Amino acid sequence: MKSVPFDVSADEIRAFEQAAGISPKVAFCFHRKGYVQQSQEEDHREEVWFADQMLKVWIAARNYTVPQGYVVIPPTPTYKMREAMYMAQHFHMSTINPDEWDAVDKSYVALIQAAQK
Repeated sequence: MKSVPFDVSADEIRAFEQAAGISPKVAFCFHRKGYVQQSQEEDHREEVWFADQMLKVWIAARNYTVPQGYVVIPPTPTYKMREAMYMAQHFHMSTINPDEWDAVDKSYVALIQAAQK
């Protein structure tokens, strides 16, 4: 049996089992870092395999989530983003001048570089 590739706490296991609806025929074993059968009298290898795979996917997804209060943005601004940044910088103007977008793009790149530090 392959073990779960990340350390998990008992609270995380409980949260996962409630969210994923894991079968009561299997239980997480912290020694093996994986799911095991509750009963040796019946064969529940499929449920064990399924629970292990689901936990691996859940942990991988959890590790790639965006923290609360942050957003994911593209490395280059979209048209709508340029438009919004331009209007924020030139709020008194009623028309957009695409010739001035170079300054908007430089501001955007500076924001991303500052966020990565």
